[in-house]
Amino acid sequence: MTSTPVPTRLNIGSGPLWDEASLNIDIWPAAAPDIVADMSRRDLVGMRFRTHRFGDVELAAGRFTEIVALHVLEHVPDLVGLMTNCLNLLQDGGVMTIRVPYDLSHGAWQDPTHVRAFNERSWLYYTSWSWMMGWTEARFDLQRHQMIPSPYGRKLHQAGVAQAELAVRPRAIDEIAVELRKRPLTEAERVAQQRDARPHLANFPHMQSAAAAGFDRPATSGRPEVPAPPHRPLYLDLLQAWLEEMAGGRGLGPLRHAAETALDRGRTGDFLAAGQGAAIAGALLAGVVRNRDATNHTWIAAEDGEDMLALERVRVLDGRVTILPGPLAGTTAAPFERLSMLVVGGDARAVERALPPLFDRVEPGGRILVDAAGLGALHRFLASRNLDGPGPTQAGGYRCWTRPHSLA
Repeated sequence: MTSTPVPTRLNIGSGPLWDEASLNIDIWPAAAPDIVADMSRRDLVGMRFRTHRFGDVELAAGRFTEIVALHVLEHVPDLVGLMTNCLNLLQDGGVMTIRVPYDLSHGAWQDPTHVRAFNERSWLYYTSWSWMMGWTEARFDLQRHQMIPSPYGRKLHQAGVAQAELAVRPRAIDEIAVELRKRPLTEAERVAQQRDARPHLANFPHMQSAAAAGFDRPATSGRPEVPAPPHRPLYLDLLQAWLEEMAGGRGLGPLRHAAETALDRGRTGDFLAAGQGAAIAGALLAGVVRNRDATNHTWIAAEDGEDMLALERVRVLDGRVTILPGPLAGTTAAPFERLSMLVVGGDARAVERALPPLFDRVEPGGRILVDAAGLGALHRFLASRNLDGPGPTQAGGYRCWTRPHSLA
């Protein structure tokens, strides 16, 4: 063990490209790096490691002037985590030197351990769109971007084919060489980031205090879950606004009010959203439960797979939310006994599919909400059960029926 000074150049994914003048790090112990570690792990910055060449080494923020990543990034599943760590490990003005396979090259997908390939637009999120990464203190500037041609590409170029044409010719470009330089964000850029990250707030001036309420993303992580302490109206205001935008402007206030009322009345049964728009309706129900820190479970049986993106974007998934496999598959066997609220979106067919297996699970005092297009099917179902309780009432775009206690 020596006290040799730790290099200020970090060689990540060193493998066979081990460099004596660098601190070498690799996830593969057989490569014999100085440090065995996963460069994408989110707690990497600040960790200490015992090395043979340099003794104890701390991977401290701002420690390095250069990071080298030669044919590494294409192997990394969590590239956001790795790039965030590299940004934090570099000093201001530090440089990250990268080589990766071009997405139209043979090398892009010949290696079964590759999980991605790259093109000329692969660097936007680390530079001008860095707010999408959650970076609020610093970003990279693209200093150099070089397309390295294959032998076939060099022949084409010698024959007079322009560089721009080579980039779209399969197998003409082998690699991309990139140099990124870290720099701190200016105050004007931080303000612009806030605007670009939440453009919908321009339509909701009363929500402009969201940053003060803790909705900003931290500078050194990816996209964290939005915290939701009990009874924080601003969280639900933002969630409702996001979901209404995803729903094409449909008002979700009545659905939110119905869910909040159920919790106010001490309802402890589950919530279930099914049919068209179930992911959006379910996300709002889950958000209400989360905001109140209630124990009610939310089940979502979505018919439109694209709507499921809403659940990821608004980050309401936790242990109190379950996605059912398919529109209504598995609902009859799902482990819920009591429903405090059943929301069925879509037309009569959606209601006709949902009510037979689910109606008896709606507890006395529980509510069934359907779209106006499904109201006739709800009336027919209630008539088939000889139910004389109060008829459905209008609740915004929904029709709401409350199960009387006398039917228990």
